[in-house]
Amino acid sequence: MEDFLNNLATYATNFGLKLLEAVIIFTIGKFLLNRLCVFIDTKVLKKQSDPMVHSFVNSAVRIVSFTILTLIIGSILGMKMTSLIAILSAATLAIGMALQGSLANFAGGFLILTLRPFNLGDYIKVNGCEGTVDSIHIFYTTLNTIDNKKEIIPNGIISNTSITNYTRNGRRRVDIDLGISYDQDFRVVIKLLKDVMKSNKNILQNEENVIRVKEFADSSVNLTYRAWCKTEDYWNTYFDSMEAIKEILDRENIEIPFPQMDIHMKTKLN
Repeated sequence: MEDFLNNLATYATNFGLKLLEAVIIFTIGKFLLNRLCVFIDTKVLKKQSDPMVHSFVNSAVRIVSFTILTLIIGSILGMKMTSLIAILSAATLAIGMALQGSLANFAGGFLILTLRPFNLGDYIKVNGCEGTVDSIHIFYTTLNTIDNKKEIIPNGIISNTSITNYTRNGRRRVDIDLGISYDQDFRVVIKLLKDVMKSNKNILQNEENVIRVKEFADSSVNLTYRAWCKTEDYWNTYFDSMEAIKEILDRENIEIPFPQMDIHMKTKLN
């Protein structure tokens, strides 16, 4: 009995010392980990990378570092490294099965940072949402809409659907279609529209701007107005063109017909 108590006391003492060592190493390791993340964010990423990768890289560094720290502490407490790795692998598999969507979002975030379909500040449309890219996190991306709403979209969805990036190219084309009456001389209207195009300071006059007859519709002859501008001037160019076209057509009494149908009635004679 006395030998058992002595062995128990020795085991408790040794385990207590190991536990104290593990607590000290965990505390120091956590402190160093936080300092490492700050160093990566302030010294490495800001000099060599795009700001959009900061949160993603920091999250990945924390996950990897905490995993390594867990292995070290388990080893200190007397667990065999192979057994600990097996336990972590099994736990990772179980968590992965339960969080398939989250893993897909993580992989999607990695693809976004690798392929760069958009950057911070780009105006994009994805999965029925559109807005300015505000941030890219490890599992999701946030957009600010033009009416100041915050859209939060999982990265897995973004990486598996089509993306329209409106600001990637330096210039955009403003397309406006309008109809005029068949009684109007379309050449006169085209000349008026060219005057509108030339008077708009945001339109790039050296580009291939076009005003042509597009189609013969049921109630109108449809013209198309296509003007190039800088991407950042798109909406001003669009709204200014719409207002100027309406003003000049009203001033020249050019009719913009509404949809109509002619009905011919025949009287059957007995």
